[in-house]
Amino acid sequence: YLGAPGDPERGGLPLGEYQRRQAQHRIAEISALGDIPYFIERAKALYGYDNFIADTGGSLIEVIDVDASADPVIKTLTEHTVLLHIKGTKTDADRLVERFKACPKPMYYRPGLLEKKWAEYKTLHEIARDEEIDPSRFAVFGYEAILADRMPRYQALADRHGYSVTASDVATVRDGTDFIALMRKAIAQRPAD
Repeated sequence: YLGAPGDPERGGLPLGEYQRRQAQHRIAEISALGDIPYFIERAKALYGYDNFIADTGGSLIEVIDVDASADPVIKTLTEHTVLLHIKGTKTDADRLVERFKACPKPMYYRPGLLEKKWAEYKTLHEIARDEEIDPSRFAVFGYEAILADRMPRYQALADRHGYSVTASDVATVRDGTDFIALMRKAIAQRPAD
């Protein structure tokens, strides 16, 4: 549904429609994150699960204000969960880009970043009209920009409200016991405030 902006002949959406759908996604993302406490209780009541992992996805960082101490999403997450940032390397990022190129997926942009990258793409490729943009190529360009933009903000979120582990450490996790051990290690290694 989110699609990608650009030439309608190549499956793109007009930029205004794309921005409207982005705004809808933002509202849905915030609502879903706010529902995490409900689903933690449901997992316990229905299945007897004592542990609950909520994979928030990449756009979490786009719908919060890391610098706002009263951000409602951060408040909900820190009161009901432990935030864990999976820190990747440049090689990990390159692999994500290659995977995205092979199988693009819809992305959520903060409005200012979308506008900036849209204008930048048009300038780089000397494109005058929005309808001339190849949506697939813009999606890859935008994805690379989003990855670079998100990394320091995710680190700031972890530094203020959670913990960090490396992607290579997560790759060794095979079950719940391994995950709990990884969390203990992350908590123990966090610098004192």
